[in-house]
Amino acid sequence: MELKYKILDLKQGQTKDGKVYHKVSIYANWSTNILDCFVTQDVFDLIQNGTINDENIGEYVVFKFINGKIYLSINIK
Repeated sequence: MELKYKILDLKQGQTKDGKVYHKVSIYANWSTNILDCFVTQDVFDLIQNGTINDENIGEYVVFKFINGKIYLSINIK
């Protein structure tokens, strides 16, 4: 099965303790849930300006299965 992704939402905000966060919500064809991934400012900017998009995000997504849970990250190579 080919892994496909769709970027659904980008959001940045501030936590109660004043730290800035950047969150990307992604649909993945291998998951029944919408996946939320917290990313760095650099990754957020690349998604926002279209450098990372629905067609190529699979090249940047890394996921691991640890103790029955899925951990997803988006990394700049």
